[in-house]
Amino acid sequence: MAGSSCLMLHNFLNKLHHSLFQNSSENIVYIHCMLIKHMDWFLKVLDGTNNYSLKAEQLFINKQIEQIKITGEGVSIILQSNRPLLEDIELERPITWKVIKGKLKDDHSLEGITRALEVSLKSADIIN
Repeated sequence: MAGSSCLMLHNFLNKLHHSLFQNSSENIVYIHCMLIKHMDWFLKVLDGTNNYSLKAEQLFINKQIEQIKITGEGVSIILQSNRPLLEDIELERPITWKVIKGKLKDDHSLEGITRALEVSLKSADIIN
């Protein structure tokens, strides 16, 4: 199913490219294609003595950033990180996470969620 969607997109882009260059030699068009993988999984987050489960859903990824939606009881946020960039240039730095949509009650909650997210991404190699 995903293969047929990619083939359709590929065919569309080829036709668009051919049409643009056939009809106008003055137009230069750059079409940036990115691989979009839709993944979702569950995180186990430790908050003091309590464990709770949150759903993580990758919304967007390219070579520089990724966006992951985190939902659960009382939580609905979208996080953005520079993880793909760090991995692409093989730089051993901490991942930078920021909330781009939604709110959390405090920074401690964000730290717990991002820690669980990083562990799940490393251990299961979910996205790569």
